Amino acid sequence: MNPGNSAAAPGSGPSNDHHIQNQLLDAAQLAFINETQAYLEARTKYAEETLKIKRSRFRQYVLGGIWMAGVVSHETNSWNASLSNAYSAEFKKYQAGQGPHPGQYHEWVKKLPKTFAAEHKLKSAEEKAAIVKEFEERRRQDEKDELDARKAGSGFTRHIKSTVERMANLLKDLHVTGGVEGVIIVSPGKTSLPFPPYASATEEASKFFSSMTLARKTPLMLAKILEGWAITGIAEVLDIDGFISPTASNKIRDLCREIIRLGLQKLLGLETINMNYRNFDREIVEAYSVDLVGWPFLPDLRVTNPDNLDARQRAILHKALREGTCRWERLTNVQLEARKIENQHRQEQFGDVYIARKQRASKKRAIGEVEA
Repeated sequence: MNPGNSAAAPGSGPSNDHHIQNQLLDAAQLAFINETQAYLEARTKYAEETLKIKRSRFRQYVLGGIWMAGVVSHETNSWNASLSNAYSAEFKKYQAGQGPHPGQYHEWVKKLPKTFAAEHKLKSAEEKAAIVKEFEERRRQDEKDELDARKAGSGFTRHIKSTVERMANLLKDLHVTGGVEGVIIVSPGKTSLPFPPYASATEEASKFFSSMTLARKTPLMLAKILEGWAITGIAEVLDIDGFISPTASNKIRDLCREIIRLGLQKLLGLETINMNYRNFDREIVEAYSVDLVGWPFLPDLRVTNPDNLDARQRAILHKALREGTCRWERLTNVQLEARKIENQHRQEQFGDVYIARKQRASKKRAIGEVEA
């Protein structure tokens, strides 16, 4: 691996080496850093002695939070990248027999002329961005070279197998708890990786892949087709939106409306009641102490008229209604009161719960009234 990677990566903090700080920072910056370090040491001592937090753990939390919060500026990124690029160039000259060994990175930095920092400050934003880009490309190439040099053995093969097994167990949990359908396929990407291909799939996904032609289909296309299979049972369609025609989609919309309306009437024993989507929470939930549980689009989309759904959403809702995962249920007094509080909070925040009724237009116009 190229020793240039021993430089601080973009986004990392300034070095703690006092000599490097003297080389890179002016007096005011050094004074601020020394003051900050003294404060950090005092707080670390308090955490260690009073709160019984280990010194290493406290420093890890504090410093990790600072850098992850993005305190370090782009200037620091380009500066560290500039140092790393320069050191890497010197090391390549040494490897090519065109110069002396630059030594360890921290030793090399101390030998830099002060004009190096001054020249960096004069660079434009575009030039600094190019420096960071060069550093990242070189780092990726170093990682690739290191990966190519890796020789897989039995330990590596066992690691791959155990990782795939954990992924398969996670997929199984998602299927059982959330109804997720999916497949995991892992295979060697190079001949130097001597482990066999692995595959794991849920029951429906396994049937799906066994019943269709996979030629010339992208992974995203396969994901859409799998969704169509799970909902419609037809494997060779591209996706739900592409399969359902506007006429068929409108029929599904009408079926959803009918199932919802009849279910509400049956639960309440009132054949004359109609569904109110516009003021669902006030006119249905709070008025009759019932709720349409299992609505498949929460929390992004609350209960709404199926006319407002696209073809894919209508198919999903229709399946949920047919299978009973979306159904009407009565609310207990506690559930009803909690729902009223939730509705009130949402009304105050978004104003989309209690919607004012539309004013009925007058049949007679006032004398002299002119249309706008």
